[in-house]
Amino acid sequence: MRRSGPAPWTLFATLAWITVVAFGLEAVSRSIASAQTDPAGAGATDEVAPGDGFKPAIVETAPDGARKLLLGYGINNYGYIDVCGCKHKKIRQGSITRRASLLRQLRIHHPHMVLIDAGNTLFGREDRTAKDHERPQLIEKAKVLVEAYNRMGY
Repeated sequence: MRRSGPAPWTLFATLAWITVVAFGLEAVSRSIASAQTDPAGAGATDEVAPGDGFKPAIVETAPDGARKLLLGYGINNYGYIDVCGCKHKKIRQGSITRRASLLRQLRIHHPHMVLIDAGNTLFGREDRTAKDHERPQLIEKAKVLVEAYNRMGY
């Protein structure tokens, strides 16, 4: 059986690289040292945005002089611009406008934010079997998504 999405180690490696670049090697080593002396204060809280697969990871502690970093990641948008319309879900989830609104609110409190999309953003699974006359619309929808992601700061 073939898995969809990136391998777990890929995401971990990406997060580690971003951490080193954002904080610098010295700040990271101070953070590790403080986590070893105060493990209860070194945790992170996870908040899930209602719906659309976007999940910010907020690092609550930072060593002196280091900036806090908000890492937001999303996956499996499948080309949706509006809410998915899934009948089996009790809450209407998703939409680019909801994600953009959430990101605007998060930037107020977390100016240092890195956004990552892990894939399956522009097209859904059923788009692989689209008929020739449907493809131009899929391409235009993908262009709208790219523009929206650029405006959101991805």
